[in-house]
Amino acid sequence: MNTLFRLINTVFSGEEFQNHHPKIASNSIYECFSNIPYQLSVEQKQAVINALQNDISYVQGPPGTGKSFTISALCLVAMSLGQKVLVTSQQQPAVKIVWQKITQVIGDSGCLLLSDDPQQKARTKKIINDVLSHSVSSEYNADREAVLSSANSILVRLSKSTDKLLAVFENLNQHYRLNESYIEALDRVSEIFPDEAESLGNLPGFLNDVTALDKCRKYIQECKEIRDNAFSYGGKVPVSEALRLKLLITQVVGMTGIGIESYREFREDYLEEVAVLCEDKAKAYRLSTRLDSKTVDYLRDSQLNAFKRLYEWDSFGSNLLSTKLRSENESRVSALLSDTSYGSTLRNFTARLRWKIKSRVLAANKKIDFAKLFDVFPIVLGEIKALHPYLPFEEEIFDLVVVDEASQVNLAEIMPILFRAKKICIVGDHKQLGIEAGGLYFMNKFFEQLMWQRSFSGVSSSPLSVDEALSKSLLVTQHSILDLFRNESNSLLSEKNFCSLKEHFRSLPMLAEFTSSEFYKDEVYTEGLRIMTSTPDRQKLVAFKDLHVEGTRTDRKGKKFHPGEAFKVIELIKNILNGSESDDLQEMSRIPFLPPSLTIGVVSFISDQVQYISECSLKELSVDQISSCNLLIGTADAFQGNERDVMIFTPSVDASCSRSVRFMEESRRFNVATSRAKYFTFFVHGTLPANMERMNRLVSTMSSEAFTDRHSDLLPRGWGFDLANLKSRAEVDLGMRLHHYVETNSYLSLSVFNRVVTCGLTADFVIYSSKSDKAILLEIDGKYAIHNDKSNVDLQTERLLTLRRAGWNVFYYDYLMHFKQSPEQAFNEFANKANAYFAV
Repeated sequence: MNTLFRLINTVFSGEEFQNHHPKIASNSIYECFSNIPYQLSVEQKQAVINALQNDISYVQGPPGTGKSFTISALCLVAMSLGQKVLVTSQQQPAVKIVWQKITQVIGDSGCLLLSDDPQQKARTKKIINDVLSHSVSSEYNADREAVLSSANSILVRLSKSTDKLLAVFENLNQHYRLNESYIEALDRVSEIFPDEAESLGNLPGFLNDVTALDKCRKYIQECKEIRDNAFSYGGKVPVSEALRLKLLITQVVGMTGIGIESYREFREDYLEEVAVLCEDKAKAYRLSTRLDSKTVDYLRDSQLNAFKRLYEWDSFGSNLLSTKLRSENESRVSALLSDTSYGSTLRNFTARLRWKIKSRVLAANKKIDFAKLFDVFPIVLGEIKALHPYLPFEEEIFDLVVVDEASQVNLAEIMPILFRAKKICIVGDHKQLGIEAGGLYFMNKFFEQLMWQRSFSGVSSSPLSVDEALSKSLLVTQHSILDLFRNESNSLLSEKNFCSLKEHFRSLPMLAEFTSSEFYKDEVYTEGLRIMTSTPDRQKLVAFKDLHVEGTRTDRKGKKFHPGEAFKVIELIKNILNGSESDDLQEMSRIPFLPPSLTIGVVSFISDQVQYISECSLKELSVDQISSCNLLIGTADAFQGNERDVMIFTPSVDASCSRSVRFMEESRRFNVATSRAKYFTFFVHGTLPANMERMNRLVSTMSSEAFTDRHSDLLPRGWGFDLANLKSRAEVDLGMRLHHYVETNSYLSLSVFNRVVTCGLTADFVIYSSKSDKAILLEIDGKYAIHNDKSNVDLQTERLLTLRRAGWNVFYYDYLMHFKQSPEQAFNEFANKANAYFAV
């Protein structure tokens, strides 16, 4: 039974879905990860693994978390594993974004975009003709071999340095934990014996003599026994035992380095505490002798250099791994075309592209060997409605079918596509708009209920009434494929085949923070989204403007719109296009990296408002102006899957709209409307009713973030420095030194922050220069060097790669030097590097 039929059978029968197709080994998938030109997050890797190891899977992708990027990576990994992949969606733009990302890596000859659009058909013909006419010269072969050799050499070196770092980092973390244990014990004993704190901190310990500690403990135990025996005899100690006690004490004092006066005051209890301190200090010291800071720096630099050479994109949109994949793909296609039957298949498919008449299409399709076509193009993409005429209706002809924007994909159209899949991966976000945004209106709900009653209620094996179909998300007019998958009563998803993407890259922090806190703090996103734009230069920026307008909503000939809001929207668009210095644009103008030509979107919940603003824009703006900013005016439905540099949110609301709260504040619609902007959002509105809590919260949250003090404008919002947040003595020492460093280098306009939440991680310290807009994220080396079982790198490297993806400059405080030599020398090493960095 194919995957689709097993899925349907599971839903009807209520049984748990079982995988049937072979599971691809994790090691094979991880090997492919190292050969694609993307550095993926942990969740993105898990999404790819889930899709390739399960017959059905779901990837949740909130706004700006890289759904298309993840799908592209999945396609490249699957192709590397010899799999055939089909990517589809309800709307063409979603498919085209993935196609653009894949062709950027492997070129046009690696994937096939199917479309009814005449321009795309012409492009497809040209691509196939280029593939057929392409001849590989000896010079090209030499270039290709050079690229492959270089990439493979770097990958080998990267693998070796990573393996060595795993071992070194394990020791680094163990050293950090041992030393923290020693410091905690030292603090505890110093509290018990406060007068001895200084001498306790200077204990030499048993640094070079492993057996000395056992002797010391043995001597202390014998001392205690002599004391205990003395208490049994009224406190009297025989002369022989007194001499023995004196000898033992002399030995212990000499071994531990404590003063004899301290012993006379505190006796054996004090000696036992000292022995524990010596043991903890000795463990940390002995481990530190096996570690060398220069070796660690060399291995880390070697690893980072390899990452840079492999993954850094050039001005032509390529990196070394993408060039390698492109060369390998061209070589693969050339090898296939040495068999003339593949050339015949491509020519037959090119001929088929000219036909639209059904009889002609069917006749042309019979001449095509689709297995060979998919050998040449293992990645096929297309809008759902465009795929059916092109693809043979045969079961499981694709190893994997990926459905993007699945919340908008209706069951009626997607089922024939899924019939062709061995494995199914749906990608979307159940917290954004659903089937109502997909444009399926061809069936009346009442008619569907009648058809269901007639067709399925009497099925002998697993009869389902209309109400039961509704409870299982099976009704075409009301449910998407995502609804069907997520319905708990259908038993399709579990932790093994469900993954949520968490790294948000789209919007400036102020905008992303609202989306995260308002919609994505729940049982899955316990801490919300990881905002990857949360670097100091972006964290300080205001990205929202609240613009209240006078007037009320008009009801003209049954059309409801707000003229005051519309007038302000057009005024804003004009000012943006004309580069005006209007007060409304002051905050936006402070964003230093705005593109020279901004794209603009206008979103409203009310279609009448959209129509009125569209009419006004045609009157007030020229065609060239509308085109130059790629102006899109629409409801939230039109914006799902779209983004703009600047968004203008105009809800068409006044104080009398309190009854519209359920529609206007519906979470999925509001999520889409407020999460489309990359740089700035203008909220243009009339008087907000008190019961519209979400809109009022949007205003109050953003307004409280907009600092009026100009000095505060220069510093990242929400970050601070508090020594009380520092847990260990080493962190306190480092924090105080950093604070002093900032004060003594005032010419650099530095600020220091600690416990900074960025990219979903909590950084130890951040030093930021408002003068140069540069920042250093400082971590204590070894603190996070823990092996991560779900990845082929350790946690410290995973943190480093995450922070570097966001654009952070990460420095490591040499904890080894701090412990082995002195905190002063360790900090001076860091200060010299920091001075050189900030001085440039």
